[in-house]
Amino acid sequence: MKKISITGLGYVGLPLAVAFAKKYKVIGFDINNKRIEELKNNYDRTLEVSKEDLKSVKENIKYTSNLEDLKEASIHIITVPTPIDKHKNPDLRPLIMASRSVGRILKQGDIVIYESTVYPGCTEEVCVPELEKESGLKFNEDFFVGYSPERINPGDKEHTVTKIKKVTSGSTPKIAKEIDELYKSIIEAGTHLAPSIKVAEAAKVIENAQRDINIAFVNELALIFDKLNIDTLEVLEAAGTKWNFLKFKPGLVGGHCQIGSEYIFVREKQKIKTYTFEEFNEQLKSKDITYLGTTFRFPKNEVEVLSFDPFNGFKFEKAKVFTKRKYDKFIKIKTSTGDVLTFSDKHPLIVEENGKYNVKLANEIKVGDKIPTISKLPQIYKDIEFNLIDLFKNEKGIRVKIKNGSWRDYKEFVSKKYLGVKVSNFLYLDYLPLEKYLLIRDELNIDERNLFLITGRGPSLSKIPAVIKLNKEFSRLIGYYLSEGCITKDKSIRVRFTINKDEKEFQEDLEKILTKLDLNYSIYDDKNFNSRTIKVSNRLFGKLLEYLEVGRNSYDKNIPDVIMFNSNEIRKEVLKGIFRGDGGFSYPRKVSYFTSSRRLFQQVVLLLKHFDVMPFIQNRIGLLEIYNLEDLKKIIDFFLDEKREKLLNAIKNTK
Repeated sequence: MKKISITGLGYVGLPLAVAFAKKYKVIGFDINNKRIEELKNNYDRTLEVSKEDLKSVKENIKYTSNLEDLKEASIHIITVPTPIDKHKNPDLRPLIMASRSVGRILKQGDIVIYESTVYPGCTEEVCVPELEKESGLKFNEDFFVGYSPERINPGDKEHTVTKIKKVTSGSTPKIAKEIDELYKSIIEAGTHLAPSIKVAEAAKVIENAQRDINIAFVNELALIFDKLNIDTLEVLEAAGTKWNFLKFKPGLVGGHCQIGSEYIFVREKQKIKTYTFEEFNEQLKSKDITYLGTTFRFPKNEVEVLSFDPFNGFKFEKAKVFTKRKYDKFIKIKTSTGDVLTFSDKHPLIVEENGKYNVKLANEIKVGDKIPTISKLPQIYKDIEFNLIDLFKNEKGIRVKIKNGSWRDYKEFVSKKYLGVKVSNFLYLDYLPLEKYLLIRDELNIDERNLFLITGRGPSLSKIPAVIKLNKEFSRLIGYYLSEGCITKDKSIRVRFTINKDEKEFQEDLEKILTKLDLNYSIYDDKNFNSRTIKVSNRLFGKLLEYLEVGRNSYDKNIPDVIMFNSNEIRKEVLKGIFRGDGGFSYPRKVSYFTSSRRLFQQVVLLLKHFDVMPFIQNRIGLLEIYNLEDLKKIIDFFLDEKREKLLNAIKNTK
């Protein structure tokens, strides 16, 4: 009696193995040891095969991760996935590795059948050479191959493997007939013997393409019908009365839900913003359709979301559709770092097991399972400069000054001929109104790093560089603002930093950065508290912070995307500024950080993890603590003054 091996026990391989096991002896092979143990205990995490069905064929199936066990079989069926890579090309690595594995145990007269979705020619041009190389046997003399494309519809309990007609093929007419008879013995719906392997491969490709094209077409129709207030299902029902109408319905393959409070990074129109799902959903401009209780939202503009790719890490991926629906079965998962995550019970999660990735539903997660967390943020920005002339060219009351030089050196262009007005005042006072500067900007071809922008007059006069480089000092200044700053508006915009009077090094560093930026500031002390305020009365500085969307108060603070996704040295400096303000140290060895801004809290957690510092998230919203000695050593530079001294002593005295 034939013994069959099946390599790859996913949603395709396992149902096939169970179907064959009802008539033949089967060896089920998978590299995932955890999967093998679960199947031995009659549990299928893909939920394609019931516990009862697994039990019913237990005597005929041998589950194994030991390649040597496959030698017992004479027919080897390979059902591994064929995903696409980052360039949208077929990723044949799983298929090639499976071919090499089977090749190592291949014997004279064996047959290898592939079920994976591939392009025409792949089986004979890619897989066969691997089998020959590993086995030392000759194709179509010592061993043979076949191709029978899988037609499994995951989750469909009606169209199961034995109830879908099967296409078969083989590398010789005799082998093709033998393979067809093999499948015919278990497939109730019957088989179709294709004249060649390439024909069978091509049939599978166009099956998928036709389905996707038709569903996409019906999705577009549903958008139109929705705008016309026409029920899509009623239209399809009416059209379906014609004998040759293809009854495709609007559809989408998708997972389950989270509750909307989770934070995501979204890149849209060249800006990266931190949103909760709910916030993003509210502001998303999209075409919407509702079908069977689910709202499908198709973005009008290109949207990319920071996503996890098991092969390439975290990167921004284009999102084609978002969905929203009601769901009532939610569970909470608490991680070892204190995070509490809420998922629908059937939400698929990537789990790391024995150095490999697997997928579990949320209700299958157990204590000790490892799920991915963002640990390394990609760098998107580099060498950023803020040109305030471009940012504020429509603002009134701005004058342009030269740092080292005079407008009198540019009399050819600072003239009535170019500016259309008398210029004597401009030359005498040595300034140009911004709107006049813009008229001759291209003619001057001046290095705008050598310009100041001036607002106000007399005691209210303030200046700021026309071009500000996002360097370490400026990033640290943003951190100081996020921890101790606020923007106020009365007669003008003012930026205030309020610090403890005893934080001498903190104050010294802050003043040093403001001075480097040529920003005038004033200092006053609170009469009732031990606090000191450094006030920058500069309209353009305040507007620059508003442009960066750093937030006005403690509840809406936000790290700008140009810092979150910049170089490591820029990212580290903003953390220094944040912790020097809102970070604290307490006995015996604990650094804590608190913020009222939920968005800022999430960003700080992600940046700490990026630098391999693992914070513990407390039950109090917005509070984290760092205990680990090695982590504390990594953040010594985050602190100044007494906090730094206490931290150094604690590290020194810890055995």
